[in-house]
Amino acid sequence: MKVITKEEKGDNYVCSVGHLKYMDNFLRKIVHQPKKMFGPYIKEGMTVMDLGCGGGFATITFARLAGRYGKVIAADLQDDMLAITKKRAEKAGLDRRIIFHKCSNDRIGYDGVADFVLAFFMIHETPDVPKLLKEVYGILKKGGLFYIAEPSFHVSRQQYETMIRDAQSAGFGIYRYPNVFLSRCVILKR
Repeated sequence: MKVITKEEKGDNYVCSVGHLKYMDNFLRKIVHQPKKMFGPYIKEGMTVMDLGCGGGFATITFARLAGRYGKVIAADLQDDMLAITKKRAEKAGLDRRIIFHKCSNDRIGYDGVADFVLAFFMIHETPDVPKLLKEVYGILKKGGLFYIAEPSFHVSRQQYETMIRDAQSAGFGIYRYPNVFLSRCVILKR
């Protein structure tokens, strides 16, 4: 999960803070509504991970959904993304519910457990998808859910299906296929 430039890796690279303005704007709040998308799966008191949290688009909603007895892990590879998420959480008065976790270049590195993990538009940026899927499987509690959304304009059907096979090889079962605009989505269950 090393941060590299588009020139170094072509179309398959980690989005930088500079790209946040394209992903985190007023239009996205209309198209991708975190409460509507994730609310059915996150209950008060749960431990939830926003893997590749970026600017905290889902993290803030997760903190509200998990409530004051819940916990949210905002995990990202980039310090700048974590700083933006922290600033937004402080502004919303939710920063005490959130653990800001910096991933290393080749692993998540979180030793706790979670009830729910989200990876929104980030799996395709990972150089070793099977390794990442195995690590998420180890983080989730038995019965925990892993919600994956990949951009349909960037990830082919074949790449998506390979990712699902890799997830099943890691031990996941298919729970549901949600319908999310401009996305290929699956919810996996441990």
